[in-house]
Amino acid sequence: MGRLLWLLLAFVLTLAACSNTSSTDGENLSGASATPTRAAALEREQGYLANNSQRILYVRIDEVRDGQISGSWLQTDAPSDVAAEIRSQEVPFSGSLSDDDVVILVAGERFSGELSGETLTLNWTDADGFIRTVELREATANEHNEAVAHLRTTADEARARAIDEQAAKLAGQATADEVAACASATLGLAEANMVVAFDGPQRQRDCAAFAASSAESYQGRPSSTTLAEPFYKVCEGTYLASSVVVWDTGVAIYGSNVCRVLGFQ
Repeated sequence: MGRLLWLLLAFVLTLAACSNTSSTDGENLSGASATPTRAAALEREQGYLANNSQRILYVRIDEVRDGQISGSWLQTDAPSDVAAEIRSQEVPFSGSLSDDDVVILVAGERFSGELSGETLTLNWTDADGFIRTVELREATANEHNEAVAHLRTTADEARARAIDEQAAKLAGQATADEVAACASATLGLAEANMVVAFDGPQRQRDCAAFAASSAESYQGRPSSTTLAEPFYKVCEGTYLASSVVVWDTGVAIYGSNVCRVLGFQ
């Protein structure tokens, strides 16, 4: 069984675990009702949607011909690790439709159920032999996109909170000298002509957090543009909530080491 199939089953299992049909945790799947007839739904390129706070599943039937169906299975997952990116994956499926009975074959797995009015109900058997069920409600592509946008906004807010908590914890460990050195949000090493410049609303906080977490003893420095010796940009990226640029002279030994510590190289 491939990695895609394991991800697919884990994804649908999470949705089912949060639905009324298989869970008591109180989190319902949400969908949206639209046109009452299946033909109208297909003509409008509508699909069937299930979502909760971490998962979105959108099943779109693109073609029905002689009892055979084909379409797209689109899933979006917000990882439990807030630092990880939300990922969406679209997988084609085939299957059959007879009256209200539907079978969907996707990524080597078989789902069977019922397509009745505005509701698509899918059942499958998990690895432990239990029958699982997920219910999807008819929804437009725009409603799917709105659900994805909401999931991304929620994930971004959670990520920002986690970054703030981490930064505050690290900055709280900074010494008075490190906080003072970060008054200009620009650091350097006494033994090296190198500059680490922070930029953004939280630049002083993130500067202090970096100084506190580093094994090196940094001191406040002017920006690279005010130094007599020519400086070159060694690397740049994001540290906590701030944009960071590391400057160094031509040799760039110390600057390269800092870039690696920051995870930019």
